[in-house]
Amino acid sequence: MCEAIRRAVLVLVMLGLAGSMALAAGGSKIEEPDTTAPPSPEQQANERYNQGLQYRDDAWRLQKKLDNPETPEAKRAKIEKKIRRAYESSVRELTAAVGFKPDHFQALGSLGYAYRQLADFENALGAYDAALELNPDYAEAIEYRGEAYLGLNRINEAQNAYRILLEKNAGLAAELLGSMEAWIAARRAEPGGIEIAQLDGFARWVEDRDQAASGSSLHKGRW
Repeated sequence: MCEAIRRAVLVLVMLGLAGSMALAAGGSKIEEPDTTAPPSPEQQANERYNQGLQYRDDAWRLQKKLDNPETPEAKRAKIEKKIRRAYESSVRELTAAVGFKPDHFQALGSLGYAYRQLADFENALGAYDAALELNPDYAEAIEYRGEAYLGLNRINEAQNAYRILLEKNAGLAAELLGSMEAWIAARRAEPGGIEIAQLDGFARWVEDRDQAASGSSLHKGRW
């Protein structure tokens, strides 16, 4: 056997040995996924959803500055504009998320929230309704939809939201009740298209539920 052939055979033997060792060590190398491939619609939806939440968080941070009594009056109007722009950006991103993934109920719920902060209660209700069609047990959307009903003076629907929440999530039901109390106080200061008699009746209804909830808590505390 000439020297060249002998070397070729030796190389083939070594390659075969290396392959056997690789198999014994757990198999061959797994190829990494192609990072240049375009993201899936779900990935794009989640990316836009997360960005929408980031804008919402920006608005929350700005709101804390606005609520701080030490914030100079001269800066308040500018902060308010920034808050509005943040929620508008949140709406844009969350709408895009739903476009990529129409069954993204979390994005729909957050979209409803952003619309509500912009006082666009009709679009907020539409987003909440869509979220709850996908996930009827989405308690946060039920609570926020109740607040959107209040923004439109739709008291009966807000009351029904409270009843549903009381069965699903007592903590969120209590939050909605607190929002109702704040809404009543605001409407007493500025009626905004609701009759005083209707407002008084709703105030009594809220007070009765508040007392019932307090009585239930005290009863539990005795045991």
